[in-house]
Amino acid sequence: MNRANSLSLPDTSDAPDTGELPVPNWTPPLTKLRVYEAVYNLNRTFEAAIVAVDRLERLEFFENEKDWLAILKTRVDYLRATTNSLLVEDLQEYEQAEAARLKGITHAWDKARDDPDDVFFAARDRREEIKEQMKELQEALNRDQQRPSGSKGRSAKRRPKGHKKRPA
Repeated sequence: MNRANSLSLPDTSDAPDTGELPVPNWTPPLTKLRVYEAVYNLNRTFEAAIVAVDRLERLEFFENEKDWLAILKTRVDYLRATTNSLLVEDLQEYEQAEAARLKGITHAWDKARDDPDDVFFAARDRREEIKEQMKELQEALNRDQQRPSGSKGRSAKRRPKGHKKRPA
């Protein structure tokens, strides 16, 4: 969305020095607020058109055109949805780029404000996590060693008395 950030400044490098300040031939870049306000106003206008067609339907003056007015309302609503879809796509790209840019800045600020001694606290916390994980692993190993080797945790099936094993 580079359109919102572009400026067109006049080239005054060859202009004669008249002692007057040059009048800039540019408009200020669109702000995010202006873009969102414009999208809002566009949606309000679409809604106003739909309401106007709805009023025409309710007047019952255009009885022969009633179906056509309903189709018109649907077309306006479809145009609004399509327009919003395209605009939101551009806005989303812009906002994601802004979020990435600002995340980098805030991350740098946070890093600059961090206490250098926090590294030691983080190392201590990580050591505790590792000790806890080692304890859990050791308990799991102890459980595996306590099981009989042949059963592997399954109970042996018993045959009823008098039932003989079939020959292979």
